[in-house]
Amino acid sequence: MMSGWLAEAERELRDVLRIDPRHRDANYNMTCLALKKGNRQDAFRWLDRLAALGYRDARALREDPDLAPLRDDPRFERLLDRMGRSSG
Repeated sequence: MMSGWLAEAERELRDVLRIDPRHRDANYNMTCLALKKGNRQDAFRWLDRLAALGYRDARALREDPDLAPLRDDPRFERLLDRMGRSSG
């Protein structure tokens, strides 16, 4: 069960995304929220969306402790590589 603050954070982020679906911080935070809820599949979906929005700071993603649960998944490195290739 999601704790109260996670549920409130999700409601607020979804409100932001209803107003501005391209809001990068909200998409990034939805990635972190998905992981806090234990849903790696949703986290990857949000990361893919973030990349599609033009987010290119692969280093920040690599260093963010909230994203540590994804680091053992080959999809994470592929996504970061794709971000790096399209930044230039």
